[in-house]
Amino acid sequence: ARLLEGSMAAQVLVTLAQPFITYRDELAVVAGGFFVLQAVFTALWRIAVPSASRAEVNDRAVRTLAFIHAVVACALSLAALADTASPIHADPISGVTALSRNTMIFSCGYFLWDLAVVIVFNEGIGFLVHALGCLFVYSLCLQDFLQFWGCVFLLYELSTPLMHVRHFLLLHKCSTGFIFQFAQTGFALTFLVVRILFGYVASFIWLTRYALPIGWGEHSTSATFGTIIWIEIAVNVSLNALNAFWMLRIVQAGRRSPKPKAQTKPKDKAQ
Repeated sequence: ARLLEGSMAAQVLVTLAQPFITYRDELAVVAGGFFVLQAVFTALWRIAVPSASRAEVNDRAVRTLAFIHAVVACALSLAALADTASPIHADPISGVTALSRNTMIFSCGYFLWDLAVVIVFNEGIGFLVHALGCLFVYSLCLQDFLQFWGCVFLLYELSTPLMHVRHFLLLHKCSTGFIFQFAQTGFALTFLVVRILFGYVASFIWLTRYALPIGWGEHSTSATFGTIIWIEIAVNVSLNALNAFWMLRIVQAGRRSPKPKAQTKPKDKAQ
């Protein structure tokens, strides 16, 4: 029994590592591109705000790239999901299109970069769990597995752009007026609607119609994926719990007057 367990554990590890081998060139290009853009935006923010500290400049650069990823990932995911005649709609478990695969590559490369940023800047356990969880989910999709749901879960990023717009307005002391109120209210509403209401419903459908049946062997997937899906279920539950925690912090912060030096919002990213 121990030999069998060890064999399955080895198969799981090999399967999880496979996307980083198969798509190593593409992922290196995407992750490397984000590092290059980080250097470029760091330089630009240093010029634009010469009085900002190094930490503040780094934060601005990182948030700029998070904004870019959110916009691009959402656009790609919506485009992939819009084609209802595509293979990912016909077979949400193993269906693949060139667009859905490239979307997963783009976000995997981003979260590789994001994981490095979280570690280097010591952003805390919450962001570390988020980066690792998202990297796990979207790299697993590169096994031609659940790419439809990978695109669905990337729509969580719809809550990100207004969050960063709000943050930048606060940094530049523009905390009054229509634009700020739009960003402030819009961010809270999109987070609630996208990550909590839509997110929890989507997760429930994914869990009951696909994840649990795969784990119970009711779909024609390999035993390895039948084991891995339980890890993905745990990741999904953890990320949804993290979103609930962040939503609570957003509500608490909304009861106080916004202050540029007292940011309590999470640096919003994708599941």
